[in-house]
Amino acid sequence: MIRAVQKSKSVYNQEQLSLKSLADREKKQSDKHEHTNEEMKKLIGRENQLLSTQKGLHDKQKKAQLLVGEGRQQLDNALKQADIIDAQTVNALIGAGDEQVKLISDELFKITDELLKIQNKRKNVLSHVQNKKQKMTTTANDRF
Repeated sequence: MIRAVQKSKSVYNQEQLSLKSLADREKKQSDKHEHTNEEMKKLIGRENQLLSTQKGLHDKQKKAQLLVGEGRQQLDNALKQADIIDAQTVNALIGAGDEQVKLISDELFKITDELLKIQNKRKNVLSHVQNKKQKMTTTANDRF
């Protein structure tokens, strides 16, 4: 009788340890999932911010290009009229506009590069999550 009680207690303790271990693993998975969700939210937020900045820079670049184009037209007119002072003034404005377009292009390049990095991070995180889900599904199927 004592042995039966001892064995029963041993089985009960094993079940409790098993349940505790399972609960710990589920909590760890939940924490990892929550961390992954937070990371994805940050990446998406940063991506949206960069896309907004990129759109604003594209608009500025278009305006600068229009001003440079208009300046070139004014330069042609000044040269046709042999107005050297006007031509020099417009030429200086064109130079400043070209420099502005170049700076905006450089900034757009940096933003595009950062966007690509963020998209790759998101892709890697999603791939990692899918692989874990697939492993969990395979493991669960193997148990049955």
